[in-house]
Amino acid sequence: MVTCYDCHGIHTIQRPDNPFSTVNSANLLETCQQCHPDAGSRFTGVGLAHSRSAGKSPPILSWFNRIYFVLILAMLGFLVFYILLDVLKRRQEKKELLRQVLAEK
Repeated sequence: MVTCYDCHGIHTIQRPDNPFSTVNSANLLETCQQCHPDAGSRFTGVGLAHSRSAGKSPPILSWFNRIYFVLILAMLGFLVFYILLDVLKRRQEKKELLRQVLAEK
């Protein structure tokens, strides 16, 4: 399975327009040939999965990203709300217990 660092490197990640980048057009063939020894100059022109020139992502993908973002915010909001309710309940229980202890004395 291909991962990001296979093409971009591990500690030398650079923008594609940087001449030292492993995915710079001048270095791309050499980078591809690390996994594809028979790759020729046409191999690098096939198209990259996430090049800036690829255009916008498909509308369905942007909708999924938005829905996912909203769901994450909703879950985090619910979690914070739940924690606040629990804190208030525990405070109330502490006060009741303190009242009971003081009433017994």
